[in-house]
Amino acid sequence: MSTAGAVRHVASFYPTDVKLVVDLARFVGEGLRRGEPAVLIATPRHLDGLIHALDADGLPVAALLRDRMITTLDAADTLSELLVGGVPDHERFHSVIAPVLAAAAGRGPRVRAFGEMVDLLWQAGDISGTLALEGLWNEALSDDRLVLWCAYRASSLAESELADVASVCAHHSDVVAPPALTQTSTQAGAAEQTERAQLFLPTPVAPRAVRSFVKDTLTSWGLGGLVHDATLVASELASNALLHASSPFRVFVRRSKEGDVTVAFHDTSGNVPRRRPHHEAALNGRGVAIVDTLACHWGTDLRPDGGKVVWATLAAPTSAAEVSAEPS
Repeated sequence: MSTAGAVRHVASFYPTDVKLVVDLARFVGEGLRRGEPAVLIATPRHLDGLIHALDADGLPVAALLRDRMITTLDAADTLSELLVGGVPDHERFHSVIAPVLAAAAGRGPRVRAFGEMVDLLWQAGDISGTLALEGLWNEALSDDRLVLWCAYRASSLAESELADVASVCAHHSDVVAPPALTQTSTQAGAAEQTERAQLFLPTPVAPRAVRSFVKDTLTSWGLGGLVHDATLVASELASNALLHASSPFRVFVRRSKEGDVTVAFHDTSGNVPRRRPHHEAALNGRGVAIVDTLACHWGTDLRPDGGKVVWATLAAPTSAAEVSAEPS
C-alpha cells in the first residue's frame, strides 16, 4: 500500500498476526528507505515480528534503532500514561506522544507511525475511549509530516455494533482489511444452520466477497438452485450499501423451514432504496428493479439507531432438481 495522496490515517483490520506484520513491514520499510523515521507503539509480539521482518528485508535495523530512525514504545505501558480516570486525556497525549513525534520529525522529511493502543481499548470493551484516542491522533495529524497506521484485530470487531465499527472507519482516510470479518452462525453444523452472518467493510472488493459468502452458504445448505438469483440480489444490495450508505454493513442469510431464503443487509444509513426510472442504455440505477424482479418479497426496515435493514426473500425451488442445481 502506498501513502501517497490523501492516505494519512490508515485503519488495518488484520485477520492474523502474520498478515499484520507483512503489511506493516511494507509500510514502515518503504518509509525507512526514503529516509522517513518510524515511531512504533506496539505490543511486544508485533514489535518483535516487525523487527525480524525488516531485518530479513535487508534493512540495517540495529543501526536504525541506534540512530533513532526507529523509535519503539510498548503499547500497554504508553496507553497507561495517557489515561486519566480510565479516559484518554488530551494533555497527557500531548505531553507523552507529541515530544516523541517531534523528535522523530527532526530526523527526516516525514514520520510513519504505527499504533495499537486503540485496539487494546477496543478489546477491553472501551469503545468511547477508542474513539476518543482516535480523535487525539487526528489532531496530531494536522501536521502533514505525519502518517499513521492503526491496527485492530479483525475478530474483535466482528461481533461489534455496526455503528461503532462505522465510527472507527470514519476516523480514517483508508482501510486495509480482509473482504469480510469473522463469520457468525446460529448453529455449529451446516445441516442445522438457519442463519449465517458476516460483517463487511466499505471496500471495493466487498460486493464480490458478499457473492462468495451467499453462494458458499446456499451450497452448504444444499440450495444450489437459488445461488444465481440470490447472489445477483446480494450483489445489487451490497453495491447499494457501498454507494449510498458508505458504511460497514452486516449481511444475514436465513432459510425458513419451507426452504425460502432471505438475504438481509444492515447498514448505518437511513436512506431507503427506491426504484428509479432508467434508460435502457444506462449502466446503473437498475439495482432495485433487479431485486424487485427476482425476489418474491423485499422491503426496508428502519431501525431506532438511524440505520436500516434491506431484505429480500427468494422462494424455495419448486423441484428436487432445482434444489441441487448450480449455474454453469
